[in-house]
Amino acid sequence: MNDNNHPNNVFIEAIKPAEKGGETGLPGLRGELKTRSDDQDGAAIDKRHAIYYNIQDGTLAAVNYFRDKAKKGQSQLKVIELDGRPGVKEVSEYLLKKLE
Repeated sequence: MNDNNHPNNVFIEAIKPAEKGGETGLPGLRGELKTRSDDQDGAAIDKRHAIYYNIQDGTLAAVNYFRDKAKKGQSQLKVIELDGRPGVKEVSEYLLKKLE
């Protein structure tokens, strides 16, 4: 799957890797950008989504666990929910306001 509109396509202008000091990374982040060989493979992406959305023992199970702890005041962690569908600017502004 070689889809230029796919969310894992790191050449979308808003998340285009930047070359700095011999390393390629995402703007504002440290470290080297590495892609996986299966980043464009539909079956691999489906598997990752299944793990993420699994509320029993996947990524969302962890998110829900920490969200519940934060709501009960049992954690210093802050869980911020946001809608990633608007543009990068709008999402960034929303996130920055929530982090204040």
